[in-house]
Amino acid sequence: MSNWSFLVIHTILVCVIAQMPTADFPYVRTLDKNGKFVLYWNFNDTHITFEVQVRTFGYVGLGISRNGSMYPADVVLGWVHNDLAYFGDYHTVGKMSPVMDISQDWTLLYGYETSFGTVLRFVRKFDTCDPEDVPITENTTRIIYSFQDRDPDTDKFQLLWHGKENRGSVNLHLTQTSALPYDVASSQWSSTAWTLDFINNNFTIHEQRETYRCVGFYLPDLGGKSHIIKFEPKIDAGNEEYLQGISLYRCNIGDAVNVSQIHGHGFNCLEAPPVIQYCKEFLAGWAPGGEAFYLPENVGISVGDSNDPVFYVLSTQYRATGGPQGIKDTSGLRLTLTRSLRQQEAGFIDVGSYISWQHFLPPREPEFTTKAYCSQRCLMWGFKDALDPMNVIGVMFKTHSLAKAVALRVIRDRTEMPWIMKDDKYSPNYQIMRLLRKPVTVQKGDRLSVECTYDTSSRTRSTLGGYFSENEVCRAYILYYPKKFIDGCLGWSSYDQLRGRFQEPVLPEDTFTYLNSTDWLRDQQMSRNLVIALATSTEHSFCYSNNQAPQNAFDHFDHPQYSTRLTAPSTCPQGAV
Repeated sequence: MSNWSFLVIHTILVCVIAQMPTADFPYVRTLDKNGKFVLYWNFNDTHITFEVQVRTFGYVGLGISRNGSMYPADVVLGWVHNDLAYFGDYHTVGKMSPVMDISQDWTLLYGYETSFGTVLRFVRKFDTCDPEDVPITENTTRIIYSFQDRDPDTDKFQLLWHGKENRGSVNLHLTQTSALPYDVASSQWSSTAWTLDFINNNFTIHEQRETYRCVGFYLPDLGGKSHIIKFEPKIDAGNEEYLQGISLYRCNIGDAVNVSQIHGHGFNCLEAPPVIQYCKEFLAGWAPGGEAFYLPENVGISVGDSNDPVFYVLSTQYRATGGPQGIKDTSGLRLTLTRSLRQQEAGFIDVGSYISWQHFLPPREPEFTTKAYCSQRCLMWGFKDALDPMNVIGVMFKTHSLAKAVALRVIRDRTEMPWIMKDDKYSPNYQIMRLLRKPVTVQKGDRLSVECTYDTSSRTRSTLGGYFSENEVCRAYILYYPKKFIDGCLGWSSYDQLRGRFQEPVLPEDTFTYLNSTDWLRDQQMSRNLVIALATSTEHSFCYSNNQAPQNAFDHFDHPQYSTRLTAPSTCPQGAV
């Protein structure tokens, strides 16, 4: 009893004397499907405060997992008994009761019970420098939770198992999220807010193969300019498991295009008319884990102006149903717009790997990194005569199933600037639009780099860039203001420094055949040669825009060399973990 007596007294004193680093809770997520476990949070520069409201009068557990499982994980356990709050900082090591940390770094602010259940509020530093804790960073965080209907025996600390139903895990970005979800109906734009839906028209999902479907829409006269202030998915209930991603693009079309033949019609995206295939100004998107995205209240995306494109393409990637036949789908995207124009006019730029075989991943590699560059000349082409920088405010990464880490960087005068966004715990099942805590500037003359790290351990054959699940992709949709004259900038390696297994040069026209015929499971020398080639070969960039003539440009340049490499500073004292 003595250990727990000390903990109870300690936490009660903290409730009295601790200064709460945050107050209100603008961020909230229901963690379970039955609405029994609700998590609230807020943060400042150094601390993050949580409040859990759980429909139970037993114990509550919340933790940060290192891999998405219940162990190993950094957890807190708490409950209320006889009006006393019990709370502790633990870690899990296996299928056994959690082990109390030597250093108690999560601090209880208060705990009580209501008619709903148990309420606990607690706080910790982002990085406690305790090896038994998991730092909270801008990476994707694997939150685990559990609860039980009964309190533990506080004399013996016998923790009853929570069972299979009262536990779970979710992915969250605790420090990078959508703008606060303001109520459009009660905001200053309420009288002028309206919605515009782009949906599939009863498409029959194929039962045996993936489908990449595109639907064209001709936008009628909207009666003047509006700003997009929110976009969100419209997913048919029950069809979630068949959807891999939805994107909305727009473009200008020439007078020669017969609109009646494409408006409202669906096509295989890879076999569609050119006006469909080359419509690539990204406007909105959804991927697994995504929800409604609210733009900051001073930022909007222009629609309906005389210079805005009027042709839209909804692109949907479907998984095979695996058996059920005749499943219809009307999923899509909804835009919320306002006629009360906002101060800043934003746009997207799509940056990353050009989809082709040049995006090449060898098999059986637990950590293989590719890089794609948007060159200095391509960005200058997109800036035209503008001198004011891009202010990057949000990023949505796009990969397929093998990616484990992603990063978006700025390179300025051969110096790596701080990352625009970096996620070393990236999950392909949680691809959402993320707002930066502070805007990052991209100046005229900068270069951009998108890096993706893959785990191909499960593959026995090489993986190529492509549109389907057996392929891979590495892209970043960057939201910024003010809008420039560039919609995308994609890169690939020339492989002109590739050497064969006997160090002989591989001719450009033979590169694909050579790479594809290599026995990667046995030829470690070729694995090393490939890494060297990707780090030294010349690079290509392809940039494009709706608002330039010509609408695209190519660049060929030496692989970037850095005079200053970025190293992340440590917030912990020397010698601490």
